[in-house]
Amino acid sequence: MSIDRVVASLKVLNPHEAFSFNKFVASDSGANCYRVLGEGNSDYVVFQVESGAHCIQIFDSWGGQLPPGMWERWSKPYIKEIVDLVKKRCPETPIVLYINGNGCLLECMKDTGVDVIGLDWTVDMVDGRRRLGSGIGMQGNVDPAYLFSPLPALTEEIQRLAI
Repeated sequence: MSIDRVVASLKVLNPHEAFSFNKFVASDSGANCYRVLGEGNSDYVVFQVESGAHCIQIFDSWGGQLPPGMWERWSKPYIKEIVDLVKKRCPETPIVLYINGNGCLLECMKDTGVDVIGLDWTVDMVDGRRRLGSGIGMQGNVDPAYLFSPLPALTEEIQRLAI
């Protein structure tokens, strides 16, 4: 499916009707849209690496709002496709996957082929390591609210999380 056809499909949606959007997402057009966007994102990521990026992070900002079964169906295959395409063309570039609210998805995230899982602040680092095992990197997990704290409080939280 061409990007023009995907854009044309998107234009017929009434943005005020969630049902229309859900109907689109669950359709073949929705799957094709995700596929085309995945290919485009992969090309852009490769361009970034060729332009000097040393690491890539994929953000699935809303993925944690989905139940695991829906994430497995509507997000994971397209993330995995991006990872596979980038790894094929840039095999030495580490890829990080971050999903906001990822506590219920850690084990599923590992199967995408990324090198590092970014934990959000709701996942205990020790529990995250236990659930992911030692074969994959972990990062993150400072509550963003600490960014508004005095520097000593932020420093103390970062040191507490260092494992």
